[in-house]
Formats: sequence, structure tokens, C-alpha cells
Amino acid sequence: MVQIIRNAFLIKESKALNLIKESTENLTKRHNVDTTGGHVIKDTNTTKEHVVIDTDSKNEDVIIDTDTTNEHFVIDTDTTNEHVVINTDTDNEHVVIATDTTNEQVVIDTDTTNECVAMDTETTNEHVAIDTDTSKVHVVIDTDINNEDVILYTDTTNGHVVIDTDTNEHVVNDTDIINEHVVIDTDTTNGHVVIDTDTTNENVVIDADITKENVVIETDTSNEHVVIDTDTTNEYVIIDTDTTNGHVVIDTDTTNEHVVIATDTTNENVVIETDTTNEHVVIYTDTTTENVVIDAETTNENVVIETDTSNEHVVIDTDTTNEHVVIATDSTNENVVIETDTTNEHVVIDTDTTNENVVIDTDTTNENVVIETDTSNEHVVIDTDTTNEYVVIDTDTTNGHVVIDTDTTNEHVVIATDTTNENVVIETDTTNEHVVIYIDTTNGHVVIDTDNTNEYNAITVFEASTEIVLKEHDGNVETTVEHVVKDTGSVPVSSSVLSGMNIWHNLLLTNRGFFA
Repeated sequence: MVQIIRNAFLIKESKALNLIKESTENLTKRHNVDTTGGHVIKDTNTTKEHVVIDTDSKNEDVIIDTDTTNEHFVIDTDTTNEHVVINTDTDNEHVVIATDTTNEQVVIDTDTTNECVAMDTETTNEHVAIDTDTSKVHVVIDTDINNEDVILYTDTTNGHVVIDTDTNEHVVNDTDIINEHVVIDTDTTNGHVVIDTDTTNENVVIDADITKENVVIETDTSNEHVVIDTDTTNEYVIIDTDTTNGHVVIDTDTTNEHVVIATDTTNENVVIETDTTNEHVVIYTDTTTENVVIDAETTNENVVIETDTSNEHVVIDTDTTNEHVVIATDSTNENVVIETDTTNEHVVIDTDTTNENVVIDTDTTNENVVIETDTSNEHVVIDTDTTNEYVVIDTDTTNGHVVIDTDTTNEHVVIATDTTNENVVIETDTTNEHVVIYIDTTNGHVVIDTDNTNEYNAITVFEASTEIVLKEHDGNVETTVEHVVKDTGSVPVSSSVLSGMNIWHNLLLTNRGFFA
């Protein structure tokens, strides 16, 4: 009895389990439940005319997407990431087929609107690409065998062909038929050669770079121009010939100690520049203006020699750390200048033979000497100023004039002789206690003025004929105080006047040759 009851219970349990299983399966199907990991989705949207079927059996999925509104159809089959994609877009007239069998993919892309076909075949990154664009008459072939690629590019509209072969030692051949242009670029491990021929512009370039020790040859036959550039590790040579402008440049730079030779035959110009570590020399010759410049600079202590034969001009400028010397010779204007400035204690010598003029100026810290000679005007000036205690000697032979002016801190002496007017002036001022002696032989006139601190004892005027005041006897001057007083007996004479006359008497005896 017990066994019968137990069997009946087991039958009911089995039926119950079957009912539970059936209910679970119905629920799984109704709600797209994925019990195995390989799910199925079906989505139909008739409003947007859209159907999606997604079947994923353990990630080896299938997708079908149909969108009739946008005229779009996609089939994507992925069998363990070796997927196939077919994409058809009829609106844009576009078809894409992509097949990737373990990344060894094939892509075919046809775009009939833009008249474009692309084919890309990659077998383990050794890919082939073919691109044909019939609108632009355009073909591209790209073959990459382990990155040693070949590119063939033909553009028949623009008459353009490109061939690029790269084994990383690449060759480029670019022919442009319309522009009459050819480029050949050969790079054998970066030791490249470039040949560029442009027949329209009549231009050829050859560039050979053997590990950056390059050579460049450029010929421009329209402009009649040639450039040769040789750079062996940046110690380069440049030769530039321009026959239209009559121009040649040679530039040699051996580690920045460069030499430049430039010849310009049109302007008749030559430049030679040598710079050995910035202690440079420049030689510049301009035959049109007949000009030569030599500039030698040894660490900014420069020398300049400039010769201008048209203007008959020579300049020599030596500057040793700004203590410069200038020598300038101008033979047209008959002029020579020598200037020496040793830290502003300068010397100037200026000779002008046209104006017959010489100037010598020596200034040692403003204690200057000036000597100026003007032979046209028969004029000499000597000016010596030692800290404003100056001496001036001015001789004017045309006007028969001599001036001697000595001022030792304003205690000055002036001697002026005017032979034309037969005039002598002697003035001595020792701090305003002055003496004036004035002789006018034309009018037979003598003035002696002695002023001791503005409290003068006498101002006496002697007027007598030169026969009485000055007599010559056997070459000697016979003039005494007593003689003058005697001959002019009507004048009272004080002791100060006699003192002044003694001064005058002694001066005449001492300088009789000067006043003769």
C-alpha cells in the first residue's frame, strides 16, 4: 500500500516537472532569453520598414539588417572574428564587401555615384590596393609586400604618373606630362638622390645626400642659373653661377670658419670674406664705382682699408678695442686725415692741399694742442690749452698780423703785431693789475697804461715823431727815458710813469729786432 502511494507521487512529480519545463521554454522564447550563451534576436519594425535578425551562437554571430526606407542592407557574418560584411546602399549607389579571414582581409568598395572602385587585399599585412576613379580619370595601385611597397598612380586628366617603390630604400618616379615635370627620388637607406627636371621652367635639380653629406646641383636655364652645394658634415661649399646677372658665389664653410667669394660681373663686383672663428677678413672690389674695401677684424679689433679710385679716396681705419686710427686720403679734394684716438686722447692731422690747409689737433684728456696752417690765406694758428691755461699764436701773413695770447688762469699776456697798419699791442694782466703798451708807428703814437688794481698812479700818453722816440745808430736803438723826457719837455713825469718808461725802454732794447 505504501509503495502504491509512493509511485503515484512520483508520477505526479514527473508531470509537474514537465509542466514547469514547458512553461520555462515558452517564457524563454517569448522574452528572447539566451540560456546557452548563443542568443537570437528578431526585431521587425514595419513603421520604419526595418528588420533586424541577430543570431549569436557563442559570439559567432550573424546580423541581417534591412532598412527599406534608407534603402540600406547589411549582412555581417562573424565566424570567430573572421567576418564578412556586405553593405548595399542603393540611395548613395554604394556597395561594400569586406572579407576578413584572420585579418587577411579583402575589401571591395564600389561607389557608382562618384564613379569610384576600391579594392584592398591584405594577406597578413602584405596588402594590395587598387583605386580607380573614373570621374577624375584616376588609378592607384598600392602593393605592400611586408612594407616594401609599390605605388603606381596614374592621373590621365592632369597627365600625371607616380611610381613609388619603397623597400625603405625607396624610389619615386613622378612624371607630369602637362607641366613637363619629372622627379626621380632614390633613397638607399637615406643616402638619397633626387633628380628634378622641369622642362617648362627649364630647371634641373640633382640632390645627392650620402648620409647627409649632400650635393645639390641646380640648373635653371631660363634664368641661366647654376647652384652646386656640397656639404660634407656641414662643412659645405656653395658655388652659385648666375650668368644673366653675371654673378658667381663660392662659399666655403669649414666648421663655420667660412670663406665667401662673390663675383658680380654686371655690377663689376667681387667680395672675398674669410672668417676664421669670427676674426674675419673682407675684401670687396667694385670696379664700376672703382671701390675696394678690406676689412680685417681680429676679435672685434678691426682694420678697414677702403679705396675709391673714382673719387680718389682711401680710408684706413684701425680700431683695437675702440682705440682707433683713421687715415683718409682724398686725392680729388687733395685731402688727408689722420685721426688717432687712444681712449679719447685723440690726435687729428688734416691736410687739405686744395684749400692749402693743415690741421693738427692733439687732445690728451682735453689738454689740447691745435696747429692749423692755411697757406691760401697765409694763416697759422697754434693753440695750446693745458687745462684752460692756454697759449694761442696766430700768424696772418696776408694781413701782416701776429697774435700771441698766453692766459695762465686768466693772468693773460697778449702780443699783437699788425705790420700793415704798423701796429704793436702788448697787454699784460696779472689778475687785473694790467699793463698796456701800444705803439702805432704810422701815426707816430705810443700808449703805456699801467693800472695797479684799478688805483692807477698815472696814465701818460707820449706822442712824438718816430724820429724822436726811435733812432737807429749803427744798428742799435738809442732811446732812454731821459732822452724821451728831454725831447718832450712839456710833460710832467711821475715816478710810476718813469717806471713804465723803464719797462718800455728795456723791452725795446731786448726786442728791437721784433719791433723793427
